[in-house]
Amino acid sequence: MEKWDDVTVLARDKPNENEQQALGRFLSEANVNPSTYEFIQTEVPLGLQRVANAFSIEIASDQSQDEILSEGYGDQPAGFPTAKELSRNHGFGRQAYTSSADIIMVRDTTIDIFEVKTRNERIEGVNDIHEAFGQLVMYLDRFSEDFPTLTEQYMLRGAVLAEDSKLDIELLEPSFVKRNLGYFDPRRGGFLLPMGPVSV
Repeated sequence: MEKWDDVTVLARDKPNENEQQALGRFLSEANVNPSTYEFIQTEVPLGLQRVANAFSIEIASDQSQDEILSEGYGDQPAGFPTAKELSRNHGFGRQAYTSSADIIMVRDTTIDIFEVKTRNERIEGVNDIHEAFGQLVMYLDRFSEDFPTLTEQYMLRGAVLAEDSKLDIELLEPSFVKRNLGYFDPRRGGFLLPMGPVSV
């Protein structure tokens, strides 16, 4: 994992130990080049524009590539707003009206959004994958609504990172392939279904 030491991980809401292990296994097994990563951020609140529409308030959520990559705290990239920043600036946070994407990886040309299911909450049946699939689709929709400029500047992709899953891949393949969503299980060989550009 030494090659990943220079990749910034913004973890203002620190992932639990199981999520850290799942992310570590993805980074070691995914066969991707660390030099293509700008930063990785965990627990990113999404759905700001839906809140704005529901309560007839104005929330300026859109950001550009230059803004998320600009220097933030301690020489790190500014990244995406956190739940604490939302609460301070708008009076609401993750627990109330937004939902948080487990992991967002900003690379040179893509933004990858992951829903993580660790060994402690492994995918064992269709109800489990329905939940993970639905969460991922909602995150992608909400990201494109909150950050339309980034959606134009980057290719947006999504995947479920399901550590030690038990579900037959044939049961979920049609829905995932139809939407270009990936499915990654480090204990079953990595990407069982590849990621591709999603239409939002």
